[in-house]
Amino acid sequence: MNNMPRDFVNNYINDFKKLLNMFNEIQSTVSFDFVSSHMSYDENILWELMKQKRIEREKSFENLDMQEKEMRLKTSENNFCWDGVIDYTQKSTEEKQKIIYNSRIINETFLDIDSKLRGGSAAGRDNAIPVLFRRGVGANNEICLNVCSCASSTVAFWVGIGILEIREDKIIPRIISKKQFEKLREKLLKVRVDIEKLTKINENYSYIYIFLGKLNF
Repeated sequence: MNNMPRDFVNNYINDFKKLLNMFNEIQSTVSFDFVSSHMSYDENILWELMKQKRIEREKSFENLDMQEKEMRLKTSENNFCWDGVIDYTQKSTEEKQKIIYNSRIINETFLDIDSKLRGGSAAGRDNAIPVLFRRGVGANNEICLNVCSCASSTVAFWVGIGILEIREDKIIPRIISKKQFEKLREKLLKVRVDIEKLTKINENYSYIYIFLGKLNF
């Protein structure tokens, strides 16, 4: 649904698991486990139900007001990899709009079916606290804890980059989008981070960008 190469996803998952293991090793208050949703059901059932429900989801999308449609399509565009499994970089603007629309419909159909097959975000567990990285409710209208991606940002962490905003009296963690990064690039300082456990997981964790001053977004 977002043209992301499987290798990219596997690399992300492997690093994320290592971060969870590191967190579990240095504290004992809570323990995190990584469980992929597809382990909860037969994927063939997922594909079949998605085929059946796609038209219904498309009709539901068309009934939304224009502002809501544009917001959802923009989100899908931010999540889409144009030069991924298939290279769409040379497509026309009109063709790209159709591709993003198709991506959005597939995404919403998947989220709906996936959640139902798992029994909702809590999957019937009385002691589970479902969490969303956005505002709202779960796919089955269950109440979720909305933690966003960062207390000071609305950009999703998987499409952005983390920086530190250094003010006179405090340090604020931020997640900025690609466009925001390009706008700030010349003003950002790249600072080395010497934490061996992090650098062993991925070289990306050997540094962080900082911005001196107060951001206006």
